[in-house]
Amino acid sequence: MLPLIWAGCLVGAGFIAVPAVFAGPEAGRLFAYAAAARVFERLALGEQAAALLLLLTLLALGLPRWRSMLFGALAVALILQAVWLRPELLERTAILTAGGAVAPSPAHAVNSVLELAKLGSLGWIAWASRKGPSQS
Repeated sequence: MLPLIWAGCLVGAGFIAVPAVFAGPEAGRLFAYAAAARVFERLALGEQAAALLLLLTLLALGLPRWRSMLFGALAVALILQAVWLRPELLERTAILTAGGAVAPSPAHAVNSVLELAKLGSLGWIAWASRKGPSQS
C-alpha cells in the first residue's frame, strides 16, 4: 500500500500540480517558480519519510531480493535529488525569482527521468507485494 501512496504523491505533485502552476499566465511565472520549489521541497520530505517506512518494512520482511533491489534504485534516486538536483534547481529558482537569467541545464531533464524511474520502481514494488510477504 505504501508504494502506491508514494506513487500517487509523485503523480499528484510532479505530474499534475506543478505543471498546472506553470499553465497560468506568463505574468505569474515568478510565482510559479517559487510555488514549484515549495511543492518539490515538501514532496521531498514526504518521500524521505516514505523511504524510511518502506526500508523498515523491507527489513521486517527479511529484505526480499527484488523489492530490496528496487528500493535501492529508489534510494539512489532520492540521494541524487537531495545532494545534486534539488540544490541546483533551488539555486536556479532563486535566480529566476530575483529576475535573473540562467543558462540551460540538464538538471530538469535528469530530475524528470529520476521521477519516472522512482514511479516505475514503486509500481514494481507494489506489483511484487501483491503476492504477499513470503514471495519475491
